[in-house]
Amino acid sequence: KNKEGKFDMRFGPINLKNGEKRLNVLFSRARKSIHFVTSVQRSDFSSTKNEGVQRLKDWFGFIEEQSRVSTDRTNPLISFESLMSEEESFLSFINRYRVLSQRNWDIE
Repeated sequence: KNKEGKFDMRFGPINLKNGEKRLNVLFSRARKSIHFVTSVQRSDFSSTKNEGVQRLKDWFGFIEEQSRVSTDRTNPLISFESLMSEEESFLSFINRYRVLSQRNWDIE
């Protein structure tokens, strides 16, 4: 946030065309865990049509939800329904399910 407390949403390459692909590479290359440290929340993001920024905003929402659900668990817990609702196609759902399962995420 800037001095006035406004969140400028400047994310470098993520703001460019196909920026969401950079996020995909970042998240899909993590083998065991992702450590996420931030000074902003999903609610700080304004509305945007930029696909990369929207995916980052979605990631913030996902992380915030997981931290509420699994504060006392070693492995994150994801509901099957939320996983299904987040994917646009069955193939993307299957791919994401496999990756999360391989990483020992609990899916209820």
